[in-house]
Amino acid sequence: MRTTVRRWPRLGALYGAGLGFAGGIVATVGSAAGGLVEPLSAPVLMVAVVSAVTTVAGALLAGLQSWLLYASFILGHGGELALSGASVHSAAVLAGTAAIATAVGAAIGWIQKPSLVSVPCQRSAADFTSSVLVSTGVRGLGS
Repeated sequence: MRTTVRRWPRLGALYGAGLGFAGGIVATVGSAAGGLVEPLSAPVLMVAVVSAVTTVAGALLAGLQSWLLYASFILGHGGELALSGASVHSAAVLAGTAAIATAVGAAIGWIQKPSLVSVPCQRSAADFTSSVLVSTGVRGLGS
């Protein structure tokens, strides 16, 4: 019985940026709809999820896009970029979330790598016999 290991997926930077942009729109709409304890919680959650599965560049692009959407449509109502103390605070929170989630995703990927030492498995007699016949050039009955 052979088992396969499913590894933590890592997306390229452009795919991560695209996923971050789409997720940023959903997070911004969710924040604008209200009902959240903190409007920044939806973008932070989105950046954490996207950053865990993408590269550093993809995580930073996702965080930047999410911050631009948050600062433009939540803090600065109507799409006007608001550069205030709350905007700088949200940029720092999103950048920190991107860095930490990327490190966690990389650590999970590193933990899941196969070890350098492989333990040989015991071969059955049928495997040994067929490999000897092939290596010595003995042909089967039908040849």
